[in-house]
Order: sequence, then C-alpha cells, then structure tokens
Amino acid sequence: MRIFLHTGVWKTGSTAIQTFLSKNADELLKSGYMIPGYARNMREYNHLFERLVARDEAGIQTVFEQLAKDVNAHNPNALIISSEHFWHAPPDVIERIATMLRRYSDDVRVIAYIRPQDDMWASLYAQQAKFFRVRSTHNIWGNGDYIGPAIAENAMFYHRCFSTYQQVFGGDAISLKVYDRAAFRGGDVVQDFLEWIGVDDNAGFIASEQDENSSLGWKGVALSIWLADRLHAGLVSFEDQQAAGKALRFAMRDTGRKFDDLGWYGKTPECFGPEERSRIRAHYEEDTKSLADTYFDGAFPFKAPSDRPADPFDLTQIPEGELAFAKRRLQKRIAATYPLFSRNRWVLRSV
Repeated sequence: MRIFLHTGVWKTGSTAIQTFLSKNADELLKSGYMIPGYARNMREYNHLFERLVARDEAGIQTVFEQLAKDVNAHNPNALIISSEHFWHAPPDVIERIATMLRRYSDDVRVIAYIRPQDDMWASLYAQQAKFFRVRSTHNIWGNGDYIGPAIAENAMFYHRCFSTYQQVFGGDAISLKVYDRAAFRGGDVVQDFLEWIGVDDNAGFIASEQDENSSLGWKGVALSIWLADRLHAGLVSFEDQQAAGKALRFAMRDTGRKFDDLGWYGKTPECFGPEERSRIRAHYEEDTKSLADTYFDGAFPFKAPSDRPADPFDLTQIPEGELAFAKRRLQKRIAATYPLFSRNRWVLRSV
C-alpha cells in the first residue's frame, strides 16, 4: 500500500482538494484509494495533526486504531492523509507521523504544492483579514503580526521546512509542485492532484467547487481592517473571530455579486508593487535556490514576479454606494450569524 501525505501548503487549493476527497470517499475507495474515517467530515480534516501537536496520546491512539480497522477491512492500494498544517509541523510531529505510518507501509510519499512567497504573503494577508486578525498597524510581510512566528520565521522558507521531511522519509519520498492554476488542466487543482496521485478520471465523482476558500478582495480587506481596528477588543476569542468572520465573508460575497466586482470577494488583492515583490523574493532567494537544487533539478521553480501595481486598501477609494451597501450587508450578516453581537450594540454601531 502506498501512503500519500499531502502537506499543503496553505493557500494552494487544499480546501478544494479535501472537500473533493470527503465528497467522493466511497467512489475513491472503489478505485483503491482510501481516506481516513475522520476525514469524511470536512471539519475534522486536521484532526490527526491537532492530536499530534497536542500530544494527545489517547486521541492519537484512537485515530490509528480506527485507521488500522479501515485498512484491514478494505485493503486499499493507497491511503491519502491530507492536512495543510503538516507543512510547518515541528520535527517531533513529523517523526511521530512517520513512525505511525510505517506500521502500514514503508512506501510513504510526501507531496505538497508551493507558491512564491510574495504571493503567499498576499494570500495570507487577505485570508487572515477574513477573521479580523489584520490591523492597520500590522506589516503585510516579514513578521508574525497577524500570522504568528511559526509561519513568518520558518514556514516561508520552504527548503528549510521540507528538509525535515527529507531527513525523516528520505529525499526520494518528497515531491513538490508549484501552485499555478494556469498550468493545471482546466485550471483545476483538484484534477491536477488526482493526476498526481494516479487517480483515473471518473464520471462518478462529485465535482468540488474551485472557490471553496476564496480570498477577500482589496475592498473587503480594507473594510475588514477598518473594522478590526474598532472591534479588536471585542473579538478576543477564536469563536468570536470565526463567527464574525463568517458574517464578513457572506457580506463581502453579497457585495461582490451585487456590483459584479471581485475586488470585494474572490480575487486575492495585489498587496505589493513590483519593487516590494522583488525585495520579498530576494529575502527568500538563498532558500529558494536550495529548494530548486533539491526538488526541481536546479531549475528555479517560480515565474517572475508580477509587475502590477499594489491595490490602494483605502476606503476613500471605494465608491460611496458600494461601501454603504457593504456595511449594511455586514450589519445584517453579523446580527443573523452571531446573536451575541446583536446585543452588543456598540459592535453594530462600529460598522
């Protein structure tokens, strides 16, 4: 049995891939590909990773006992374990998952999509703005203002991250691809992933939406930051951020549809101009050269950076009618999504 350990990275279509795997678990099993039982629920895709990081021995044991039962019952040709959080896992977690997976097979393939760091920072900035975690005082890249030091100081150095996997699993077990939807057949990362792991086309599969985890556009980010500066003290818990973020995403999606404008939702904003993109690439250049030598036969993996100008991220640059509509939709969505905010009138007055 071959095991595919899909480790992300973040913002490279992992949600779309995992949604597809969950929806098509039974059909995939007919083709000899099995996903863990917990992964049939999209909300539980990171269950194993979370148990490993928390050193939850009872939880880890439960996962692998169930996995053993499933493997014995179905005798699959391949097992697919996916979590984008494995991308930046600490060494002890990587060693632990290796030990456990080798109980079932020595044929473990670690696979991941990567993207240029300037694109990654822009996508993360918009992603974290969904949950009001970005404030006007935060730097867009280079430190852990809104993303945490584990990502900012380590995970963006791809070669450094995957060197641990290389040491644990061996260099031949690691395979990386550049996340470039323009290069995928039909622009579909799910189709590319299936081809990568050897799954044949099958008309019985339920299609996965390509915008499973779409970014806020620059207008949505600007409104989120403006509001985060006012609401920060009121969004102290993870649950608060998730609930308010859900309202924000729905409101920005509604506004984008109303005005037919991906600047509200659906298009990652241009966070950097050409000069800043070049500086970011230079910051990671040594690590990227090592990545090229190790995994891409010396060929530099990324295209030249975009020469498009940065978006303004300025509410005054948004037409008044659009902004007023967006605020009204956000008030309505907050009140409907999270009743606690309806009682906190100061929250709604801030919008």
